[in-house]
Amino acid sequence: MQSQLVLKFRRPAIDTAGVATLEHQLRDTLGDSVEMDGHNEGVRDIDVFIITEDPASTFRRCKPVLEQMQVLDRVVAAHRFVGGLQFKVIWPLRWGRKFSVN
Repeated sequence: MQSQLVLKFRRPAIDTAGVATLEHQLRDTLGDSVEMDGHNEGVRDIDVFIITEDPASTFRRCKPVLEQMQVLDRVVAAHRFVGGLQFKVIWPLRWGRKFSVN
């Protein structure tokens, strides 16, 4: 079953140009195993969307790119089934807040 993986960045951790670079690098890293599903830019956050069969594995494969761009410590990663309502946060560990998208 397909899931939507969301990478949420608080501004100013990443800007519009940084998101374009991130999406390009993730596309190169993840290849055809996922569908890059765009991003939303809100006033406080930027959300990057990835459609995948295995969100935990996909996020593990994203981590080197996030480390290289020096934003791993500024991202919250969560997923839900496509069309679902409730997100499960997978990064950072022990995230105790509610997760939502813009």
